[in-house]
Amino acid sequence: MALRSEQPIYESSRARCERDLVNEVQLLTFDVTQQYVLLVANGPDEWRLPGFISSDVGDSSIVKVRSAAKTVIGIEFPLIILRHCYSEELSVERESDGLSASMVRAILVAQCHEKSQRVPSGCSWVAITNDHRAGVVHVSHSEKGAEQAIRRELEQTIANVSPPRRVPWASMGWYPETLRKVREILHGHNLHVMGELVQIRASSRGAVLRIKTNESDYYLKCSTSTSNDAGVTSIMSRVAPDLVAKPLFADVERRQMILVDHGDETGFCGLDGEGRKQFVRDLARLHRASAKVLPDLLKAGLPSYSPLWMRENLNSLFQCKELLSVLETEQIQKLSSLKVKLQNDLTELVDWEMPICLVHNDTSDGNLIRKNADEGPGVRFFDFDSSFAGHPLFDVDWCSRETLEVYAQEMDIADIDGLFRLNRKVFFNLAPLVQAYRYLDMAREAEDGAPREDALHWLGRSVRTLLW
Repeated sequence: MALRSEQPIYESSRARCERDLVNEVQLLTFDVTQQYVLLVANGPDEWRLPGFISSDVGDSSIVKVRSAAKTVIGIEFPLIILRHCYSEELSVERESDGLSASMVRAILVAQCHEKSQRVPSGCSWVAITNDHRAGVVHVSHSEKGAEQAIRRELEQTIANVSPPRRVPWASMGWYPETLRKVREILHGHNLHVMGELVQIRASSRGAVLRIKTNESDYYLKCSTSTSNDAGVTSIMSRVAPDLVAKPLFADVERRQMILVDHGDETGFCGLDGEGRKQFVRDLARLHRASAKVLPDLLKAGLPSYSPLWMRENLNSLFQCKELLSVLETEQIQKLSSLKVKLQNDLTELVDWEMPICLVHNDTSDGNLIRKNADEGPGVRFFDFDSSFAGHPLFDVDWCSRETLEVYAQEMDIADIDGLFRLNRKVFFNLAPLVQAYRYLDMAREAEDGAPREDALHWLGRSVRTLLW
């Protein structure tokens, strides 16, 4: 029987995910009082989590997860996804073409933000503890690590404990308080919020919620301690207002802002030939403008990964316990020779004198808005969560010499051949190094459990890319 794209499940199975090449997403859903969870009976005093399997819906697309929760599991009441409780990535070779396919098995913590007695067929609201407030309901799972993660979530919730490194939007009480504040802020701009805030993205790396108002849509953007989109956007919208739109509201200290919806998003790959050349001119202008206010950007929380700093900290990176814990012995033994190669490449980059500036770091497939016809040609930049202060060539990830020549002209670079050769080294050899430093910082700042494991996973993957 052919597998449908989405099917409800109540029992976790790694073997099924590997055999059918599907993702498995389960929900640990709390009611609005945080005293009950939505579960499926599995025998006397034993329960399982409801969930779904899907060939195309993973754990990262919050919009699709919420849609599947409604259409596949049957959850009709409004809920908000708070955080990952458990996550495991699987890689299997496909029999059809021999290529590697990646799937995910994940448990997401969710909360109903309205009182509701409606439950999907086969599910029940189950009290976390018994009448004597002793013990925690037992939820079984095929993976011991997942079962322990579920139990930890239940115990923390019933004890009203929130780990100190948990991002604010992953906590139970964050949504209602945020909705109240958003309504208050927009009311001051003569705008009225229509309905609930809609989750677009929510993870340990950041959160985005759409706000529908009586005039247009807005977005609430929240950043982690390892980035500050609100701070960068506020500063760059002052020094380059034609390149970065000013937020309606920004709280730099809390790393939150509200932006108006400026239209359809695009990326470098979505632009035509002349559009790409104009983007390159705009990017060069962004680099030059940001170099003039670099101290302000750093003060606002922009992380810095200059070539000189990275070269001086290679030993610390390759000897840190976080990295060594996710590499195989054979890979660890190759780090010494890799360090020498990276030192040489970084020295060459340092010698190529260009000012340290804001590197957007994520414009290939998105985070650009085309200007309106009355504004002239070009784009505006947004979403600086992946950005850092570094060498401008980390933003120049194009293989086209013709496109690179436009950038060289804008930056007054005469040696096109040298720039092209160096740019290939940056793209293939040094870009994964920046990612390794970034994920190490994320791992050290992340909450224990799934968020930290996710950062460690990507830290290991970045270094393994360098070793290939």
